[in-house]
Amino acid sequence: RYVLLLHSRRWSMTTQQIAGAVRVKTIVIQHAPRLDSLGALFLIQRTRAGEKAFPGCKDATIEFWGTGTASGGKKRWQENLKEGVLMLGVGGSPFDEHPSAEFGDRKKEQKSTMKLVAEHLHLDKDPLFKRLVDNVTKNDLEGAQGPLDLSNIVKAMHRSGGNNPENVIGFAFEAFDALLGEQHQFLLACKEVESAAWRRTITCGNRKLDIELICSDNTLVARAARHLNNRLAVLIQVRASGRTQILTNAKCGLCMSKVASALRRAELTKMGMPSSEIEKIGERMSAPGQLKEIPTWCYQMPGENLLNGSETARDVEPTHLKVEEVFEIICANIMFKQKD
Repeated sequence: RYVLLLHSRRWSMTTQQIAGAVRVKTIVIQHAPRLDSLGALFLIQRTRAGEKAFPGCKDATIEFWGTGTASGGKKRWQENLKEGVLMLGVGGSPFDEHPSAEFGDRKKEQKSTMKLVAEHLHLDKDPLFKRLVDNVTKNDLEGAQGPLDLSNIVKAMHRSGGNNPENVIGFAFEAFDALLGEQHQFLLACKEVESAAWRRTITCGNRKLDIELICSDNTLVARAARHLNNRLAVLIQVRASGRTQILTNAKCGLCMSKVASALRRAELTKMGMPSSEIEKIGERMSAPGQLKEIPTWCYQMPGENLLNGSETARDVEPTHLKVEEVFEIICANIMFKQKD
């Protein structure tokens, strides 16, 4: 016997209401399901918590509901649940956020179908899932931010006529997997930064800046470092390959042109180029992008970052400079942008 127990400010389901419930055989969602319904389905079918709460959900048949939130003369959600039919976002069920006489209007309580399921599975505050659940819910309540928003892509797939609902579900699940994978990487990056980053505070003009150094191949350590330290101005990330990235915090208003020039000069000197040849490059030493004479460092604009290789430039030669040299060059040449 499967017993479902849900609680909210307005309502609670008792064991008497769903006595005799069985394993989930069918999951019912709306026709052309929107992102929040797909998110709810994802949490139920792709998490351990979902499988534990709803046995059989991974292999359940997906059916599509076309009569809105009302039962439309069909069986009520309690009867369906007893027969192993779980309803998401439709039929006035506990996981339907639309207004109903039984549960009120959960949208007014800032709930989406995905949020209701996440709360039941105790995933709404889990660091791995919280960001995804909150963003999908905000999107559902406030609307998409642009044509390339994931929810609008889902709608476009439904409306294009070239995709059936099963294909759209597969696409959305891949997107959710990728977003959760990135969040998992971010949480690992936070642990790395907390345990392994080395920090120095310097004075630049009348301001104090934090510069951090970390040896890591995690692509999200810069985001993690900014998340953990709101005074962080620069993160120096050294990869196992020796490639080094200098990543700045845009909120600090830094100008890295002098750093770019000094790094390039030091690099060319280290590589054995005569000083007379270095001087011929002149003012181009601080130019954005890569220089043909020294592709080792790319001055990324906008962003004020200095990249010795990147995710899209993996064949760039590692810097010949020691990390201590890179650090001192930054400290000696960092500036703030002039205000208009």
